[in-house]
Amino acid sequence: MFCQKCGTEIPQGTNACPKCGARLSAASPDAVKRIATITQRLCNHLIDTLGLMVLGFIVGVLCGILGVVTGNKSFSSIIVTVASVLVTPAYYVFFEGIWGRTPGKWATGTKVVTREGVKPGFWRTFGRSFARIIPFEPLSYLFSTNPYGWHDSLSKTMVVSAEYAPEDIRAIDPKNKAPGSAAGVVIAIIAGVFFVVIIIGILSSVVLAALNTARAKGTDAAIRSALTSARAQAEIYYDVHGSSYQGLCEDETVAGLLSPISGSSKFDYTCNDSKNAWAISYPLRTAGFACVDSTGALGTANRGLGAAQVACAAEEAAQAPVTVNWSTYTSNKDRFSVLFPSNPHIERETNIPVDGSAMTYDVASYDASDNANTFVVVRYAYSEDLPESKADDIMKYFLDSYVGSKGAKLIASSFTSRKGEKALDYTARVGDEMIKGAYIYKGNSVYWIAMDYFPDSYDSNLYQKFIQSFDIL
Repeated sequence: MFCQKCGTEIPQGTNACPKCGARLSAASPDAVKRIATITQRLCNHLIDTLGLMVLGFIVGVLCGILGVVTGNKSFSSIIVTVASVLVTPAYYVFFEGIWGRTPGKWATGTKVVTREGVKPGFWRTFGRSFARIIPFEPLSYLFSTNPYGWHDSLSKTMVVSAEYAPEDIRAIDPKNKAPGSAAGVVIAIIAGVFFVVIIIGILSSVVLAALNTARAKGTDAAIRSALTSARAQAEIYYDVHGSSYQGLCEDETVAGLLSPISGSSKFDYTCNDSKNAWAISYPLRTAGFACVDSTGALGTANRGLGAAQVACAAEEAAQAPVTVNWSTYTSNKDRFSVLFPSNPHIERETNIPVDGSAMTYDVASYDASDNANTFVVVRYAYSEDLPESKADDIMKYFLDSYVGSKGAKLIASSFTSRKGEKALDYTARVGDEMIKGAYIYKGNSVYWIAMDYFPDSYDSNLYQKFIQSFDIL
């Protein structure tokens, strides 16, 4: 046969002129029309599988957010299950029902048609799409004598070149398979499997990251709710215990409200109390700390409470750098001087009875912070002098009591002296923070000096500057 455009002889079994490229007309008896090749069908499948993964990722994220918002994980799981079954049919119904082509078919220049050569109607497309969820259906056309799968035969449709006219398509025999290399098909299948595995791994990691973020936000909401409940319980405790918050942090009801929060450690919150004030900070799973105190305010800060701190810093203050202006602070009332980075916050409690004794003692707490650390001086002043022969035992008692009350881990301790006074130096860990300081004996008083810091921000020169500046007047 010769080309009607340029007169060149056209080899038997070809569809176009080898010289000018003109295609044979539909009426040409030598124009062999066939369904799409196995390579085209495989490429369609791989590209559309990628599209389905993207759609599945979006649906998974939306379902995860729905579960967090509603707080109903069972309902969210049901939605995920139903969506995972329907996402494939919905994808194909949408694209093939409107255009007769999916993104994969656009890429390979193919389309879906009926055996009459026209775009399938909605119900035929619907049936073809749902046939795809038959187990192992994607493999049905790879291992048959031609690339003609179950979803094609059941719906009486086929995939052909997008250039074919209806009269071309009506002449196609679906069983007339284009020649191809068996080795090439096997290589294409293996490459396709690896491609799908890689894409599944990438999208799975992205989905898990998104769900972990949603889960962290849900945990943060639970933490804030628990702190709100603890605030109400604190006022009940105050009324029951003679207008005092002392011992609030050891109250079983408060501990029960804070410890069972999902996704949170039982001991990672900080609670401090005194007679007239209290504060609780809880690390959030996203960033920062939620903090509530006896003023009733519930806010967010960049770091948790320091030792003996019974007031939350305002959110703005926690986020803005603290003004550091080191200067000597002198307390004539409690007879000491020390370098502080700012004016200290002061708490006092007086006439506290000593169990089994007629003695009483007063507690005065001073704390100040710079941009990364909290510095504390506490004086325990007794109504009578403490026996000097038992100074070591007294300081060891104070250290053991602190470690026990805070659930701390003692790292190191040693008896020493500071400026002529007996002292006990120590280092301890409380949660993610470190406490380094000393107890100093002096007549009727025990002084506690400490720096509260995070390990990655520790400055030994700063610690020595603080503790060496302490003097008992």
